[in-house]
Amino acid sequence: MSILSLLEKRKIIERRSTGIIGLDELVNGGFPNHCGIALLGPSGCGKSLFCKQFMWEGLKNGEFGLYIALDHPPDEIRQSMATFAWDVTPYENKGMFMIVDCFNDALGIKSKENYYVKNPSDINEQMYVLDKCVNYVMNTFGRDIKVRVAYDSAPLDIKNLSGSLKICRRLLAYTKMYNVIGLASMHKGSFSKIFESTILALADGIVEFDKRIENDRLNYYLWISKMMMTPHSRDVHPYIVMDDGIHVKPKARGE
Repeated sequence: MSILSLLEKRKIIERRSTGIIGLDELVNGGFPNHCGIALLGPSGCGKSLFCKQFMWEGLKNGEFGLYIALDHPPDEIRQSMATFAWDVTPYENKGMFMIVDCFNDALGIKSKENYYVKNPSDINEQMYVLDKCVNYVMNTFGRDIKVRVAYDSAPLDIKNLSGSLKICRRLLAYTKMYNVIGLASMHKGSFSKIFESTILALADGIVEFDKRIENDRLNYYLWISKMMMTPHSRDVHPYIVMDDGIHVKPKARGE
């Protein structure tokens, strides 16, 4: 049996465009299939926008999109995407995009979504609803359907860290069982060091974000600190938000 060269292995790994302008070039053409990726950074650095832009790229290419909304109500997510001309309504009407509402019921507001979690801190309820969504997708579209999942933000119950770890493992298992790429945004500093390190060790990829005040201006940066089976950039890259989403700037020569 011949041993595949590294170049040959790169060719057979299926990759999908991230949709983030300028990012594919940094990860050998896109995120690899069957991977779970953590987005780690401070609040307000664009992690949720990254999830939405990533989701929109999949919808345009005929992929199913599942957005688990813990930090924002579903209508706000739809409106936010619409401001970038990412209208998800046609995809929802076709059953190709759904939002799991983990936000409204926690505030005592009755959810209008088909799938919702009444108590987001109940890890078992989250897992039950997630399993229902997976069963719907597989039964409706078949196991070969390409899926993108965004968990915004990562499930965390500080009173039940073992349960939070359990659902993270379940999410990762789905990426291996099906044609799934999953993103989970994590607010840096919201976790204990031990828990954060454990989650990052489990993740197949890690994209980190930062924001800094430099010369009286707020600037944004990202870097890829881990990506399975991928020769990726090791540089820190500035990025900006424009009318069509996030643009990652290439590192200038000599920097």
